[in-house]
Amino acid sequence: MSDEITVTITRLKAYVMGKTSATIIIDDVEVGKLKNGESMEFKTTSGPHKFEARAVSALAGLENFDLQDGNTVNVKMKLVGWDIRLERK
Repeated sequence: MSDEITVTITRLKAYVMGKTSATIIIDDVEVGKLKNGESMEFKTTSGPHKFEARAVSALAGLENFDLQDGNTVNVKMKLVGWDIRLERK
């Protein structure tokens, strides 16, 4: 059984779509919205999860990550969609 962990999601500042909020979805459940440059923390379980970022008039970004406690998921809007990367410290 997996333990509860804390994951940070950071929307990196970008000029492209900078005024549009990003909807963050984990395992098909919306966990929040992020404005340009904002961060949020959420609780989940360790292990594999589906991570998605969406915005109006933009291609959705979708990645699968094996999450661990303290991970940071960085999202950035690019010209054709989202760049989503996992950062482990």
